[in-house]
Amino acid sequence: MATYEELYGKRVKEFDSDPTLESSYEGQVWYDKSTGVLKSVVTIEAWSSGANLADGTAGSLTGGFGIQTAAQIAGGLRPGYSTKSEQYNGTGWSIAPTLNTARSEIGGAGTQTAGLAFGGRTPPSNASNTSEEFDGSSFSEGNNLGTGMRNMGSLGTQTAALSVGGAEPSNSAKNQLYNGTSWSEENDLNTARQSIAGAGTSTAGIAIGGSPTNTSETWDGTSWTTIPNLNSNRGNMGGFGSSTAAIGFGGYFPPSPAKALTQTEEWDGSTWSVSPATLATARYMMASTKNTTTDTGLATGGGGAAPPFANLDSAEEYHRSINTITAGAWSSGDNMPAVVYRNTGFGTQTAGVVAGGSNTSAQPSTTNAFKYDGSSWTSTGALGTARRGLMSAGTQTAGLVFAGSGGSSDSNVNNESEEFNGSTFSEGNNCNTSVSLAGGSGSQTSAVKAGGYTGSGNSSASEEYDGTSWTSGNSINTARRSISQVGEIPNAKLIGGETSGGSQNTNVEDYDGTNWTNGTALITADKGAAAAAGTPSACIVSFGRNPSTVVATAQGWDGTSWFTQPSGSTARAMVGGNGTSTAAFIAGGETSSLVANTENFDGESSTVTAKTLTTS
Repeated sequence: MATYEELYGKRVKEFDSDPTLESSYEGQVWYDKSTGVLKSVVTIEAWSSGANLADGTAGSLTGGFGIQTAAQIAGGLRPGYSTKSEQYNGTGWSIAPTLNTARSEIGGAGTQTAGLAFGGRTPPSNASNTSEEFDGSSFSEGNNLGTGMRNMGSLGTQTAALSVGGAEPSNSAKNQLYNGTSWSEENDLNTARQSIAGAGTSTAGIAIGGSPTNTSETWDGTSWTTIPNLNSNRGNMGGFGSSTAAIGFGGYFPPSPAKALTQTEEWDGSTWSVSPATLATARYMMASTKNTTTDTGLATGGGGAAPPFANLDSAEEYHRSINTITAGAWSSGDNMPAVVYRNTGFGTQTAGVVAGGSNTSAQPSTTNAFKYDGSSWTSTGALGTARRGLMSAGTQTAGLVFAGSGGSSDSNVNNESEEFNGSTFSEGNNCNTSVSLAGGSGSQTSAVKAGGYTGSGNSSASEEYDGTSWTSGNSINTARRSISQVGEIPNAKLIGGETSGGSQNTNVEDYDGTNWTNGTALITADKGAAAAAGTPSACIVSFGRNPSTVVATAQGWDGTSWFTQPSGSTARAMVGGNGTSTAAFIAGGETSSLVANTENFDGESSTVTAKTLTTS
């Protein structure tokens, strides 16, 4: 019998435990001496949770195009006929330019920078012939479809797209081709139907399922060929892949009984088989990506399970790889030794500090400070001056806290500054202005303070700390308090906050070391009294208040746009926290009462999956 080395040109290595698998490949084999187990790297198929849509409005019958890490949806029922458009960056959703014509049941093709949205249903129930091109910045009118169509299959690129079947309003077999300029009618489907999932290209496409039949067909650029049926009769599915390797998922099972489905099926060029990967949420009439491989895909929105078939605002990612994908999420951490709010936090998720705040209903300020190792809290040296609404910067071994208010009144603002060496706080030089609830971030030798509450109104002043003294800088553009902030000299980002009258706002300002300029606004104004972590090019801002209701939502920034991130468990405001955009912590805060619990955020991760082959 041939050995493994003779067959594959590699030897089976022995390890005392599982090796690090950064350079792993499918079929890699090793022997774990500690357990007496032979293991291998295998490919797995699974759906994982994606972030919710950006504007908080659920949607179905939207057009979808792009790939999993750069996807787009447009139009749909959100809740009425909509022009809304959103983009997905592989982590979360951001608001995108709108369609010119509101409609649902839209076809989509192309990429996030060269997309196409065509056909659909306009009020009250008309099949539309409208076609719009997207260039990454805006939708513009293109030449119309030859025949108005809704609820069709769609596939291809902006310059070579197909509109397959649909309703005119009756079921149609028409097949229309777009060449980047105009639409032409090509050879028809063999079976007229609507609610089709399309995938592939204009020369090698597939039309998956539909209504009223579970028939599927492939396209070779000239004609359609009927292929074996799906394993279950359904329409309004999602799909991606090619004519020889496709994925169809979700969908709607016809009456008796009517229900949305979680099932995924795979086409290998010969037969359909049921995949072990199932959607976490049953859905139909969802948007899907149009990439032509079966390694990754995206399901967005749609109608949910009965009853009541409510529209969804969630997304799910499909992966076929040797990695197990774990979606980004918040998890519970250890309670702090005391309930507290209006505290401040600095450091990292595994080496953090929170200090100050108020911890009783009478709201007196405290000198409390606690250190966090990512799982538990311990008390550390107290502040020299009791205060709440203070700001901070730095690390667990080289930190800085500054300004705030003393006693139990916000009007008792101060300009105190203290440095932390990992165990004790010591007095530093005072700030130039006395405020609380300002923006504060940076390091112990390069910190920025901006805005805040003066005791009688909001401030627009900013200052810099160089490790020795504070220097006044140029004013921010919008005076505010309860601000989130990341960055240091000369690059900082001021996020959200509350303006006069306690109104939350979406305003963001960027600092270049000299001037503050208005930047890209937040998606929603729910980030007053929130926590921020990361850098000006990659950060997360979470929890907060909008306008008087506390929230658990989070938004991320990737250097270009704000996008949705997973929500935390306990809605709260006036929290302390810090870390990075993919490893953050928050602690304390106020809900209807003060809380002591901690939540940790970890971004999406992937780990190689090892399968046991034999045991000794």
